[in-house]
Amino acid sequence: MAANTHDVIMLFGDSMITPWGWGLGGFAQRLAGKARLDVKNRGLGGYQTNRAVPVFEQVVQLLSIWFGVNDAAPFPSRQHVLRNLYKENLKHLVNMVTSPTLPQYSLCTRIILITLPPVNSHQRQDHAFDATKSYAEAMKELGTALILFGKDERAFEKFLFDGLHLSEAGYEIKI
Repeated sequence: MAANTHDVIMLFGDSMITPWGWGLGGFAQRLAGKARLDVKNRGLGGYQTNRAVPVFEQVVQLLSIWFGVNDAAPFPSRQHVLRNLYKENLKHLVNMVTSPTLPQYSLCTRIILITLPPVNSHQRQDHAFDATKSYAEAMKELGTALILFGKDERAFEKFLFDGLHLSEAGYEIKI
């Protein structure tokens, strides 16, 4: 049985969504100005996919899933989640909406997977560029996803205000 859906775009992710998403030029703010659906920001600062799975309940028409920046934190950080478990957690979130046997199933919900952005370890020493790229690739293995990585992490400086979180210019990227 399909769950009841709401006329909502739900942004579900980590600190890439909150509080940065509602800031000047942030992702949520940009969508709210253009969307014909209500925008619900369910950004969970500091969360990784392990903690997100139990929180995920509401069924909506459009769901963006944007996790990885905390999962990709290097071990022994308490936020670190092994890459294969990160991928399984993402798969579980997607399956919750797409599997007819689960209560969150919704035939009309569309899912957008958003990979974590590249990290600039010259600005932010607590994350590694190659590890972050590996987590973005893990998400792409689940479905269509655009990965914005190159060879020179310094090329992303203007798009990351602290080397990890997107700046206004980072949210402005058009695909």
